[in-house]
Amino acid sequence: MDAGIEALVLEHMLLTRHSSALGRQRSGSGLERSAYILLSRLEVDGPLTTAELADVFLLDTSTVHRQMTALLKGGLVERFADSTGRLVRRFRMTDEGERALVAHRAHLQELFADLVADWDSADVTSFVAHLRRFNSEIEARQERPWPR
Repeated sequence: MDAGIEALVLEHMLLTRHSSALGRQRSGSGLERSAYILLSRLEVDGPLTTAELADVFLLDTSTVHRQMTALLKGGLVERFADSTGRLVRRFRMTDEGERALVAHRAHLQELFADLVADWDSADVTSFVAHLRRFNSEIEARQERPWPR
């Protein structure tokens, strides 16, 4: 195996491990990783159904249903009837959900800013460009781009 690919696999594994650990350092928002991701998608796309969210994330609808139920109970999203009159319920973020999302994102931004505080700004820009390219390649192969 190519040494560069071996290193990429190792560093990716470590990045996901470290990202999970950073996410557990609460910002006061109380958001779990899945809640942060779901709310981020609702922020970009607007109201979505459980089935639409499951499709976006390539998850089983029962998994998304469980996660959305927790967000409902926490007051971070609300459910409403589809305007077409179909028996479909959509989820939208509440004001409390938006506050939690903004607070959690600000917390992560502070953590990341601290991590790269000693980096040259060109290094940060380059790292972001490579990460975006890597993520975009995954999204293209899955035919599920994340709106940026």
